[in-house]
Amino acid sequence: MITFVGRKRELEMLDREYGKGGFSFFPIYGRRRIGKTELIKQFIKDKDHIYFQCIEGTERENMLNLKEAAKETIDLSPIRGNIEDIFRYISQMKKKRFIVVMDEYPYLAGVNKGLSSRMQRIIDEIISDSSIFLILCGSSVKMMYREVLDSKAPLYGRRTGQIELGPLGFREGIELLGKPLEECVRIWSVCGGIPYYLNEFTGKGSFFKQLEDKVLLEDGILRKEGEFLLGTELDEMGRYASIIKAISMGHTRVGRIVSYCGLSERISITPYLNTLERLGFIRKEISIDGSGRSKGLYRIDDEFIRFHFTFIRPYQTTQQRMARIRKDHNRFLDETFERICKSSLIDRYPSLRIGRWWHREDEIDLVGVDPDGNSVLFIECKWKDLNIGEVDRIRAYLKKKAGNVKNRPLHGSGYGIMAKRFKGGKEALDLDLEDIAR
Repeated sequence: MITFVGRKRELEMLDREYGKGGFSFFPIYGRRRIGKTELIKQFIKDKDHIYFQCIEGTERENMLNLKEAAKETIDLSPIRGNIEDIFRYISQMKKKRFIVVMDEYPYLAGVNKGLSSRMQRIIDEIISDSSIFLILCGSSVKMMYREVLDSKAPLYGRRTGQIELGPLGFREGIELLGKPLEECVRIWSVCGGIPYYLNEFTGKGSFFKQLEDKVLLEDGILRKEGEFLLGTELDEMGRYASIIKAISMGHTRVGRIVSYCGLSERISITPYLNTLERLGFIRKEISIDGSGRSKGLYRIDDEFIRFHFTFIRPYQTTQQRMARIRKDHNRFLDETFERICKSSLIDRYPSLRIGRWWHREDEIDLVGVDPDGNSVLFIECKWKDLNIGEVDRIRAYLKKKAGNVKNRPLHGSGYGIMAKRFKGGKEALDLDLEDIAR
């Protein structure tokens, strides 16, 4: 059973649009398993609606399914025609606010060429003066851009709003999982904020047992998810996979990625990096002080993809994968914990601009700068239990590195450590996992 948490902002956005009356067109898109369908069902559950899930079939097959889905709210059996006739009939019969959801719209549009141009005419000529709230939803971000969102798309300019649904935050993840905090972090390192994945880890059993059952075994429900996720969005999967693999191995600069992938020209990789970044698989980071702006670093921005390329794709058997996970997972958790810490700081200090800093061999995990530049917060993140001696050494080294940050204020600097636990005392800016969860 799927547990629904969070999404308050998105539901408020939809309710606000619903309350305006008149015609509305809302595309909702985002990667598969992100929770789009559950969001829509929460929104429409107390409203007059048709919810219809498209299939990769002919228009006639889909229209028959639409009629079947609609029979509890509107009888479409008199309609023998096409999608234009169906929307014309709905607009005539439903004078009050009425929601029509076409879920997985790219399935229908992909098989029926020219459908989006016809949907454009339906909006312009048939339902633009009605009270229909039309939602087109899709998991193929590539297709949603091509058919709906891009400036060259047939439906471009018709939407009255849109939602690109992203992952849940760690706070919602804790609520959904209902497990001890340390286990939540371990699960987060595999699932990130993807609700479907997280729901698969809500059952009983240790983290490693559930990981084996769900992700590692050949019949595990998430075993093929990484390859399928990439294959759904990317045409040249081999090249894209090579780029992601390079980044997962620590080749984070463009030149090193190009070299690893065997590409002949530096410029040739740019469209691939842009596509992966738009899809949310990777992100480009610039040091927060602006130094080396043209030499940004690329990091994998999707926990599941990062886990897949670190522990699944490089090894052939379940035994090899589990052995590597047991050996290296704590080190892998360092980056996961850093991201959780960053999210916590953004919640705690919403006015600060927060990011990483690096220069040559030195780096600081998180730096927060206030808008007027009068104060700056330096943070080191450590996924471990720290005793007093370790805390003192980390803070001293942090202060030393902070002296190399360009344009830092002379006064108002703070130095904090975020760790799994502190075995001794901690200062005001230090946060442990319990603090972060709160």
